[in-house]
Amino acid sequence: MSAHLDIVGSIIIAGMLLFGIAQYHADRQAALVNVSSQSSNQQYLESATSLLMFDLRKAGYRVQSGNAFLVCEPTRVVFRGDLENDGKVDTVTYIWRGAVTYTPNPRDTLLWRLVNVPAAMSMTGSSLGRGSDLGIVGLRFRYYTSTGAETTTPSAVRTVRVTLQIQSRYPIGGEYQEISSDFRVTPKNIGL
Repeated sequence: MSAHLDIVGSIIIAGMLLFGIAQYHADRQAALVNVSSQSSNQQYLESATSLLMFDLRKAGYRVQSGNAFLVCEPTRVVFRGDLENDGKVDTVTYIWRGAVTYTPNPRDTLLWRLVNVPAAMSMTGSSLGRGSDLGIVGLRFRYYTSTGAETTTPSAVRTVRVTLQIQSRYPIGGEYQEISSDFRVTPKNIGL
């Protein structure tokens, strides 16, 4: 009888040990997935932020007449500037529109960057190719005058504030991980 108790006890202890090892590996795997997702979100945020900052800093560059900003809406901005420093003034449109259907995140939306596209076509971003899928779930442009008052009048804009939110494409632990950025750009090439 004692031998049977020893065997049952050994089986219970071995089972607990195996369960502990399995739990350790599951926790480790979850942590690796979490770190990987955070790293991806950070890379997407850096890509979107650096592109927006680069382009917005060029607003008004080499624009001889008219306004640097043409459209100032919460999810769309259109401005002019010489992006490539080639002497030609470009018209740049950013539109945050169009749900991404191939990821499980229902809030995932495309960011369109259109350069020198006619205004009528840039309203929707349709039939212009593919927008950037960076996991953006929130984008808002706010515009300010030289005195710091919020405005939507293109001729009065001196500073643009951009708020970006990016979420993971897939839920981790039932939730989408989120990272955000809030920055301001004051182009040097528009009058004060």
